[in-house]
Amino acid sequence: MGNLLWFLLGVGVATMYAKRRNRLQYQGQGSHWGGSYQCHYDAYFSFGPLTIPPNLSTSSPVAPPQGAVPTNTSSGTSPSLLDPWAAEKERLQEIGNQVGVNVGELSESTLDTFLSSIESMKAKVIQQRQEREQQRLSRGE
Repeated sequence: MGNLLWFLLGVGVATMYAKRRNRLQYQGQGSHWGGSYQCHYDAYFSFGPLTIPPNLSTSSPVAPPQGAVPTNTSSGTSPSLLDPWAAEKERLQEIGNQVGVNVGELSESTLDTFLSSIESMKAKVIQQRQEREQQRLSRGE
């Protein structure tokens, strides 16, 4: 148990040291090797400026494809064209609803099983109580 405590203490101290050193380097105060190395998050994870494709811009109306059923929206463009993730959000919402229903059914069946086991235990206790009463009456007579 003591070894685990010392290990966790060492992990905590090493983590705090590394985080402090990274923070100081990022702030430009240099490292303890004498350099002024700076690690910028944006340099590694930059994907360029955000551009909206011309067919998704809201300034020009989008013509529906031939044979498509027109939708009545207040802005004149369908929500699925404005939000490319709308279909995925709807699918996840349906999955969430289905999971909620399944969890409800599972909890209901679990409660039914629990109640039936309680009822069987209650019947068993009543039966044992009656047997004790019969034994007590047979001894007393």
